[in-house]
Amino acid sequence: MTTESQKINIAEYANKYKKQIRDKIATLYKDRTPPKLVGIMTGDDAGAKMYSKWTGRSCKKDNINYELVNVSKDDIISEIYKQMNDDTTTGIIVYYPIYGLDVKTFMGNNKDDYLRDTISINKDVEGLNFFYRNNLYRNIRFIDEKKNKKCLLPCTALSIVKILEELSYDRTQLIGKRLLGKTIGIVNRSEIVGKPLAAMLHNDGAEVYSIDIDTIYKLKDNNDYISIEYKLDEVIKKCDIIITGVPVEKYKLPLENVQEGTVLINFSHFKNIDEEEVMKINGIKYVASIGKMTIAMLERNLLRLYENNIN
Repeated sequence: MTTESQKINIAEYANKYKKQIRDKIATLYKDRTPPKLVGIMTGDDAGAKMYSKWTGRSCKKDNINYELVNVSKDDIISEIYKQMNDDTTTGIIVYYPIYGLDVKTFMGNNKDDYLRDTISINKDVEGLNFFYRNNLYRNIRFIDEKKNKKCLLPCTALSIVKILEELSYDRTQLIGKRLLGKTIGIVNRSEIVGKPLAAMLHNDGAEVYSIDIDTIYKLKDNNDYISIEYKLDEVIKKCDIIITGVPVEKYKLPLENVQEGTVLINFSHFKNIDEEEVMKINGIKYVASIGKMTIAMLERNLLRLYENNIN
């Protein structure tokens, strides 16, 4: 039986969450000052500037205050502390990369990771500091013992999960088992998207393969993994879901072993998937970009910080 392939427009999914945000601000918090998001940027990175522009537009539509601060690299730590100590600032987003992968601190860790860990859990709208990362990899979903305050999850990874909830999750199953029987390949192993996304999908029951330039890992329980000897085409053939995020213009996912009915999601700024060719495969569901959902999750995280701090 032939099933037509679909290019999925995620605007409908994103708008559902944005409406929830607007309604909550208009009703539950109508007598309070609206939440305020502060973006911190250095330099002229085109991707960061575009993301900031989209974020500002979206916040304005949804009754959220947004302020962009441009500082030098020398002043970024001071600015982060300034915003953390400002009671009018609900959440902080830093537009990475600031220093890149090769710049280390005196302690030996990556300097961008140091910045991520500097932001307090009370202001970290991206959910990227050590506390939130550690809880994610241990599958701890709440900040407090009473389970009134939920942990924040990284915005981009969370947006992909929310898209998959619409396309692939089995909502009849208990939380933690809604991806049982699904095999997922993620072509990205970055600290801010690929790794947390792999953990989140594994926490929901999927068999997850983390794919990098020269290694393929299979996730195990308890924040563990094994290196496997499969070739990329063998992993692709196993997958029900393939997610790409390669920040290289010339990269294209090989499609020869993509199975009928596969869900494909690209979160790279570049087109990692040949759209014309992939749509020739029977029953494909293809998401070409996730920007609108990522900003919706950023706003959702901001509101969660707002609620957690009120509580």
